[in-house]
Amino acid sequence: MPSELDGRDTATSTLEEALLEPENIERQAENTSVFHTVYIIVSIYAGLGILALPYAVAKGGWFAETLLIGMCLLFYCSSVLMIRSFRLLETRREGLTPLYELGEILGIGRILYTMMQLELGGNMILCSIVCLQQLEFLMSTVISHHEFHVALALFCIITGLLLLLPDLRSLRHISFVAVLATLCLVLSVAALAVGDPKKKYIPSGYGDVSYDIFNWIGVFRSVSIFSTSLSGHTALASVRKDMSSSLVHFSKSVMLSFVTMGVLYVAISSCGYYYWGDQVSPIVLSDIVYHSAFSADSQSPWQWHIVQVHVLLSALVLVSSIAKLPALVMVMLDTMSSVKNNGHHRHMSYKLIITCVALSVAVVLREKVGSVIGLVGGFCSIFVSLLLPTMAYLKLSWSTSTIIQKFCLISMCFCGWIILIVATSLNIHDLTFGLV
Repeated sequence: MPSELDGRDTATSTLEEALLEPENIERQAENTSVFHTVYIIVSIYAGLGILALPYAVAKGGWFAETLLIGMCLLFYCSSVLMIRSFRLLETRREGLTPLYELGEILGIGRILYTMMQLELGGNMILCSIVCLQQLEFLMSTVISHHEFHVALALFCIITGLLLLLPDLRSLRHISFVAVLATLCLVLSVAALAVGDPKKKYIPSGYGDVSYDIFNWIGVFRSVSIFSTSLSGHTALASVRKDMSSSLVHFSKSVMLSFVTMGVLYVAISSCGYYYWGDQVSPIVLSDIVYHSAFSADSQSPWQWHIVQVHVLLSALVLVSSIAKLPALVMVMLDTMSSVKNNGHHRHMSYKLIITCVALSVAVVLREKVGSVIGLVGGFCSIFVSLLLPTMAYLKLSWSTSTIIQKFCLISMCFCGWIILIVATSLNIHDLTFGLV
């Protein structure tokens, strides 16, 4: 959360956590229900990565659905390990966030700081790409020329105005839009798979749909994209402090949150892959807009004259995405200020520099968004949300752990490093040689 909201825990927060204004929740911590806590946690985790889940399954084939369930379980275990690691820490170092302190325990404080900044920067780039795509589409419904240039200009203006906000509390009412967009997206993709199973309403020219059962190279790309949708562990310490004083209550909420995410993720990924097959786009919303029964040039009887589903979805995703950018900037700056014990990083010039760099990279890589999502997930998310909590807990509990526990923890570390190395190499290769 921004420092105005929650002091030293700022650098460990993610965007959605900042938008939810937990100081209001903290006053009611004793009465917070499990359902409310699950809502907050799912809101933190279910971000832009959900848009790429059908594409992730297309890379690995139907077998990737099994991997998705396995990754949900693996990241749930790592979230539990992170919470337990925080409990094992008896002291806090002055000026360090809990997450950064875990890095210090492992002797990789600076490396962790760099990885956190890279993950935030990668999410800013993804957010910018999604915003540009949706603005370009919405502009195409109004004008017929130079849609991208107009969209880019509008994006710069809107982002610049949002950066002028003194803090994020004024954006808290937009947080529900992200949840609404996620639910509408899942329901729309499921409706296409169920309501048009023979794909007869897909606009002509899309091509034949085919499927893979298993692609052993593609599964690493799948896992890296899955990781983007399951990374949010950096917020758990702050959420637990703000949401509930009961450890049992919070542990149950975390478990139910991952079950909820697993159901949503499997639903949208399986339905999306079934409907579009190996031709699914890296951002599934693009297929809903141009290649579905909801498309403007489709002959589907589902077309509504008052509210067009593809336009509504695009607008919802645009609003929720564009509201995330200033929050990501603030979290990145607060990370710098917290670690370096220097508040000057919150100056407007730093906000503009970070935003301009992210936007420039987004414009260059907007046609390779699938590889960008995979690189962020396979490199940063795996390290911060899987390897870090597992290695930290292994070190903190080494003297009290049983042989079986040590074996399981070491196995998790081994799997994490394999995924990180292979997935990162593949996604860098894809970016270098122009694949999506």
